[in-house]
Amino acid sequence: MVAPRAAELSDKECQDYLDDPSNEICLDRVFNLRFEVLKVLNGTYQSKEIQAIGFYHGWGLPIYMLYEPACVSFSKKGELFILEEALPAKAIGSKYICEEEGE
Repeated sequence: MVAPRAAELSDKECQDYLDDPSNEICLDRVFNLRFEVLKVLNGTYQSKEIQAIGFYHGWGLPIYMLYEPACVSFSKKGELFILEEALPAKAIGSKYICEEEGE
């Protein structure tokens, strides 16, 4: 569970993150993201902040930066966290419930 804190357009292109850029096409924009960590639901993570990259195939601010709080999952490539999925969440007391998009 995270709360979005910052997003800025990266100077890198999504092709920079492909395993085989000669065999894949990527049209997404790359964002450098910063989130406040509210709760870790799976695995371990000690810091109160996480920095990651995210991809967004559209214009404007990525929709996942509007969810607060948000259920997110990350993958890791070397030392880099990559946002894989983000869904809106609802805080109920000290617990969180992940929602489906559009709820």
